Amino acid sequence: MNSTLRMWRARLRLTSALVMLAFVICHLTAHWFLLVSVDKAEPVLTVLMYPWRTRAGTAILVTAFVVHYCNALWSIYIRRSLRLNRWELTQLGLGLCIPILLMFHVVGTRIAESTLGVDAYYNTVLVGQWLHRPWLAAVQMIALLAVWVHACIGIHYWLRTKRWYPSWRPALFTYGLLLPTLALAGFISGGNQVLREADDDPDFVRMVAEDSHVTPQVAQAADQIARFGFGLTLALTLLPFGARSVRELYYRRTKPPVLSHANGRNMPILPGATVLETLRANRAGSW
Repeated sequence: MNSTLRMWRARLRLTSALVMLAFVICHLTAHWFLLVSVDKAEPVLTVLMYPWRTRAGTAILVTAFVVHYCNALWSIYIRRSLRLNRWELTQLGLGLCIPILLMFHVVGTRIAESTLGVDAYYNTVLVGQWLHRPWLAAVQMIALLAVWVHACIGIHYWLRTKRWYPSWRPALFTYGLLLPTLALAGFISGGNQVLREADDDPDFVRMVAEDSHVTPQVAQAADQIARFGFGLTLALTLLPFGARSVRELYYRRTKPPVLSHANGRNMPILPGATVLETLRANRAGSW
């Protein structure tokens, strides 16, 4: 039964990851065209993001995120030791940071469109991130890199057992390097275009706000939603760590079996934990 559940969890984790990766590729590819101009990039973004803006596409994307995120939190809770390999620690750490890094962007675009009547265009986002709150541009670039590195680590460790992977690895590596590089270059180019437009036309920012239906009240409401999202995300992230502490305290009080090490230390063996996991959790010997 446990092996069946693990298999289904692995399948759901992979499927949800691939769905979100497809969304990310569409989004970043549209950013390439910002190197030409914001006006040229807007129709490309509309085409590439259309499937994700439908009800079905939105439902699939949200479901994939919830499944992937909840699976990560559950994985943290059920592990008997959090001493991870370097790549596992990097991927997990980036994954937990991504919702926080993207909170303002998601709230200011998709959630604002659905709940606050905003029409978010490239100019809307770029004005907000490069003029009103320049620090958000830096956060957005960090988020882009975090998402892409997290995805690349997962894809690499999924494909490394495939026979065809070694021959395709150089091409995939090249694509994995070019996609975020060109997307970042496009984002910076788009930001500079908006800055120039604002300098040349005093009414540019006001017109962008009017076209997008962004008012001070809407901006304030979006900030409130973002603050709520930050609090919820932080609570969910800390939940499995807190639950692990409570579980370990309970197990220790119920006098679990003890493993005696050659160095003289006695270490409690938590239910379901292997000897290796017990040694790692207690940092015994060379572990």
